[in-house]
Amino acid sequence: MFKSATVRSGDVPATLTNYPTYVDLSRLGITTLAEAQSVRVYADSGKSTEWAREIVSATEMHVLVPSLTSSTEIFVDWDGVRSDYAVGATYGRNAVWVDYVGVWHLEDLTSIVDSTGNGLTLTNDGASEVTAKIGKGGEFNKAQADQLSRSFSAGSDLDMTGDYHFSCLYYQTATVQGTNQHGICGIWGGSSSDRKFIHVLAANGSKERMRVLTANSAQVNTNYYSSDFDEQLDTWVRYGFEIDVSARDVAFMVENNFEVIAGTGASSLNSVTNAFFVGNFRDSSFDNVNAHMDEVRVSSILFGENRSKTENKNQIDEATFWGTWTDAGGGGGGGAAQAARRGAVMMM
Repeated sequence: MFKSATVRSGDVPATLTNYPTYVDLSRLGITTLAEAQSVRVYADSGKSTEWAREIVSATEMHVLVPSLTSSTEIFVDWDGVRSDYAVGATYGRNAVWVDYVGVWHLEDLTSIVDSTGNGLTLTNDGASEVTAKIGKGGEFNKAQADQLSRSFSAGSDLDMTGDYHFSCLYYQTATVQGTNQHGICGIWGGSSSDRKFIHVLAANGSKERMRVLTANSAQVNTNYYSSDFDEQLDTWVRYGFEIDVSARDVAFMVENNFEVIAGTGASSLNSVTNAFFVGNFRDSSFDNVNAHMDEVRVSSILFGENRSKTENKNQIDEATFWGTWTDAGGGGGGGAAQAARRGAVMMM
């Protein structure tokens, strides 16, 4: 089978480089993992330019589009016979996430694999599997202190001291009350004077308040940055933040909004030795979330407003983003070049 779709122009406000787009394979008629793993993705109907892709499940695929424009067309070919690419192959999983430090789809909570190939596997501390916005995700219960975590040493793994990007899909299941906080993610050094990135939802009257702390031991009480927004219960929302240490800017991402608090952030971020948390921002049940989470991503690259808005459209409403899939003709083998590639692939 060979099908194509064209992005909805209004969902891509500006050309984006190395954009990992989500594709719902079920909308192409793919029903089995074998069919999904045989998928090859191209920039053209002649199959002369192939794109890297990750097959997460029978329905979930992420494709690295080298240059996404408002008129990009994508071509997907599958035969149900070819094996999946090796994760480190040219068109395999790792190549999709070249701009990221860590990417976790949360498809399997018994082994929370990092899709970048950096090996940053997370440990599940109580979260349970739930149907998410994209495939499966994690369900977190505050009362049970559910969280995901990864221990690390200073200067390694997720301990970044420069620019920082975090994003996720978030489904809040309970109102934040009083002074309670829902910590979406954080890096914790073991004490209140030794913590780095904190992304929090906290009560603020009729609104909720997103807060980011860009602190070292001298900045704990001064570098909280806040953005108020309407509470979103029982609906999937894309949240995130970016820290630009050169400009000292902190940007908040809430749905299709991108709000920058300029010029007062930390000019550098301290190195912290302890752990990275998802569903919490420190090792304390007080700060866990009542929520479902999916598509957790961390990068040292600042992607900016246009990328954030495009990603929100793609993840929240993939069917509108890529529209209708139509028969592209050709199908199946793809000629001599395709046959040569067939011999080079192997199972994950």
